[in-house]
Amino acid sequence: MKVIFLDVDGVLNCAFSQSRCGMFTGIDNRKVKTLRQIVEQTGARLVLTSTWKEDWQRLEKESQTEAGDYLDRKLRRERLFLYDKTENYGRQRGKEIREWLGRHPGVEAWAVLDDEIFEDYEELGILAHLVRTVYDAADGGLQQEHVRQAVELMDGAGAEKP
Repeated sequence: MKVIFLDVDGVLNCAFSQSRCGMFTGIDNRKVKTLRQIVEQTGARLVLTSTWKEDWQRLEKESQTEAGDYLDRKLRRERLFLYDKTENYGRQRGKEIREWLGRHPGVEAWAVLDDEIFEDYEELGILAHLVRTVYDAADGGLQQEHVRQAVELMDGAGAEKP
């Protein structure tokens, strides 16, 4: 199995996004289409690492918030679905990713799509798997260059085991 650990803010949107989810920045359809390219080329499953995971439920959809429903709808339009989410350890996203990988030994390759480098990323070997986007730019969020990077990570020499 291949996995994309997915952040939302700064990946599926940017500071200049017009889309809204309530009072917050929403998700750009164009960026979701770009994400679909990675999934189609790699066959990877999506695991949510974003703070949006507090609003999203894997199984208990009736207890999911409107933001979680919104996220599902935006992804579903491009035939994308979240496979799972990481636990929440606050600012220790690297720990969340490593713990998830530890519970899923069948992962053969993985990439992290995120606009932020968390303090534990280097210590836990996450940086080698990071495809870093930008939030505060007019061309922020997921771009074609990130598609190439993610595909290379999961299909090329960078596809080391967890």
